[in-house]
Amino acid sequence: MKYRITFDMLSEEDKESFEKRLIKVLSKLDIGSKIPVKVSKLSVGGRKSKVKGRTFEKRIGEILGHWWWEKPFRHTPGSGAWDKQAKDGSLLAPGDLVIPNEANCSLFVECKKHKQIGQADLIGWWEKCKNEAETFQKIPVLVYAEDFKSPVILFDKDRLQSTNTWLKSVSGLYDYYRDGVYFYSEMDLMEFLEKVEKKVFSTND
Repeated sequence: MKYRITFDMLSEEDKESFEKRLIKVLSKLDIGSKIPVKVSKLSVGGRKSKVKGRTFEKRIGEILGHWWWEKPFRHTPGSGAWDKQAKDGSLLAPGDLVIPNEANCSLFVECKKHKQIGQADLIGWWEKCKNEAETFQKIPVLVYAEDFKSPVILFDKDRLQSTNTWLKSVSGLYDYYRDGVYFYSEMDLMEFLEKVEKKVFSTND
């Protein structure tokens, strides 16, 4: 007899290494080492992808949080999945990062971390990000990174009118036009945070 062990059998909150998790499952099943165990490669890959996504969200939350008010923004529980939706389909959480009301920050942040990211991916993610941000009346930004590369931020420069002066001096700024119409701008995240005027994201009058 063979047992098929997948990560679906493990708690999302379990932070142990894969080896320790596997030992834990075997221990609970009380089947010892005599019965061969087949581990699903698909499950392993899916789990690794989720862990990579959450790790990236945590990293971006720390970067943006400390930039804004010297303490991290937490990643949204269930982010990366439709756990952010109520049963009627309405959104429960604004983006991938929890930005408390007391932060007085209008940022709506989506985070994407993948091995490879194409233009079609960015277009789809940005449209979704903008639509969801509009629901919460916030300013959308999409932070993404391919493996082993620095984070990049996508934003709508038309929403950041007070930043136009510094935007003209940024060498790494890229504007994307779709069917001849401005769609978004992107640049290195750290350079963006170094030069952008924070007041444009403030909810204080």
